[in-house]
Amino acid sequence: STYNGKVFIGQAAKMTGCEISYTVLNPGVSEPFFHLHHQHEEVYLIISGSGQYQVDDTVFDITEGSVVRVGVGASHCMKNTGTIPLVYVCIQTMEKSYQGHIPNECEFPKTEPKFH
Repeated sequence: STYNGKVFIGQAAKMTGCEISYTVLNPGVSEPFFHLHHQHEEVYLIISGSGQYQVDDTVFDITEGSVVRVGVGASHCMKNTGTIPLVYVCIQTMEKSYQGHIPNECEFPKTEPKFH
């Protein structure tokens, strides 16, 4: 689902391994619902603003630069308690899917730069 102020980047970019969303919450506004995931974990990167985040029964402050990881089965939501828009990026992926460093997964081809 979607709501005003949220853009799903992963879908637009046709990503196949994760979903990324960009959200702006105005002062006094919270996400419209508490929710949890059965298979996905999420990481929230707070770009600007401040607010409060709740995971299950624990509430804590978030500010620019905060990073919040929410695991499978944890009910969560956030609210902008500040005076400016709360801007964040959320990355959602399958929990325990990261395989760590994969040898030779990255290479450096002989592509010549064509920038102007």
